[in-house]
Amino acid sequence: MNPKAGRLLPVFIVSGLTPEFIRFYSGMNGGGFTICFIGTPPATCQDGLGTYGAALYSGMTSSPTLSTGAFTSDEFGVIVGGTFYEQPNTTIDATAVPEPSILLPLAAAILLLAALRGLALRLNRPAPSGLHSTIP
Repeated sequence: MNPKAGRLLPVFIVSGLTPEFIRFYSGMNGGGFTICFIGTPPATCQDGLGTYGAALYSGMTSSPTLSTGAFTSDEFGVIVGGTFYEQPNTTIDATAVPEPSILLPLAAAILLLAALRGLALRLNRPAPSGLHSTIP
């Protein structure tokens, strides 16, 4: 039993923080995930968070498919300075987010190139012969 279990930590929002690794666990390994910001593998993680509970993916570990839905953790914890702090269980809501379509940017690029080519042709075209302007 962790002597600091149930102790709540203050919330800090850090911008631009990139995890060193994110690991999802199969159901046979307790399910859930670990996100570590300092330290790689989980045993040396100095700052991060993790949960155990339902597996968040289906299929083989070599080609997993992330699952959508609500996942309630059996255990949720935060690691700060190498110390594990057990937190109240939480529910993770995973929703599908579509990948941005490539067709719209591709169409915009083609239109831009066509407009630039048309502009270049107009600027480099000599004036037609036989046409003279007369200024009174």
